[in-house]
Amino acid sequence: MENCLQSKSIYHQLCDNHPEIPLFLQAWWVEMVCLGKDWDVILIRNHSGDIVAFMPYLLVKKWGFRMVLQPLLSQTNGVWIFYNGNESDDEKIVLDKMVADALEKELERLNLDWYFQYFHPQSSIPDILRERGFLVSSRQTFVIPDISDEKKLMNSFSSAKQRQIRKAIRNNLRVDFTMNPEDFVLFHTACLNQKGENNFHAPEVEISLCREAINRSQGAIISVLDNENHLHSALFFVWDTSTAYYLIPAIDSNYRSSGASSLMVWEAIKMVRNRVKRFDFEGSMDENIARSYKQFGTERVEYAKVERVNSIFIRLLKIIKGTM
Repeated sequence: MENCLQSKSIYHQLCDNHPEIPLFLQAWWVEMVCLGKDWDVILIRNHSGDIVAFMPYLLVKKWGFRMVLQPLLSQTNGVWIFYNGNESDDEKIVLDKMVADALEKELERLNLDWYFQYFHPQSSIPDILRERGFLVSSRQTFVIPDISDEKKLMNSFSSAKQRQIRKAIRNNLRVDFTMNPEDFVLFHTACLNQKGENNFHAPEVEISLCREAINRSQGAIISVLDNENHLHSALFFVWDTSTAYYLIPAIDSNYRSSGASSLMVWEAIKMVRNRVKRFDFEGSMDENIARSYKQFGTERVEYAKVERVNSIFIRLLKIIKGTM
């Protein structure tokens, strides 16, 4: 078995050779969101020694517990399997079972008190892990499945969203793509503070992630301003080869009714519509937020939350909080 440095080096090479790997599973992304933290990757090989799957993970050691937890700013994590596209259904089942066996063995080796990750919507591994005693529940995101046709897309928006966009344009709000990561993080934090909330992302992580994504041409910051240069809203959004993600929105509460937030979405989609097919709003279990996303003509997409709790203390704590 490879040591940590070897595994990470191989993982980076895999991602360089497979651009189809989803954004949140790409090595550079994991490295950024786990900046300054203990992370590694499990490489799963077949009997011939070929890598058939991998799973990056964030290892947290806190209060005497060992935990694999979902990194912040990442919709999904979990296992990614390299299918060659020629497998029969039976061959896929055999491969999935082999990967699940290897994953379970590696998780046992890590001697965890709590394991918790979100899996990509395409993954079939959560169903296998559920049969083996893992806790599997459903999460949701909201996705515009095809952003290629501007006219069709605008017509799919609710009348309320269309009115907001027209209002923003009528009031001469303008979009700008030159905001730097440092200013964006300051604005994002200020918008959260307006609502009495804290920014749980470390500033250096948020700034480094923005900068790296922009340098890789896999991310951008869009801002919306008025004629007096008052900043109404801003968004850090990212993309891979198939999907763009509405990652970190920031909306000044003083301008919530200006239409800036809807214009921001519309202009972000227009920017990436020739790069990717889909636009993912990153979902929410909050009904009010979900209702807003639905007004952009989205479809609900489910993905799996997978857990295994080995610590009696953590189990009791989760029961008390109603999360188990």
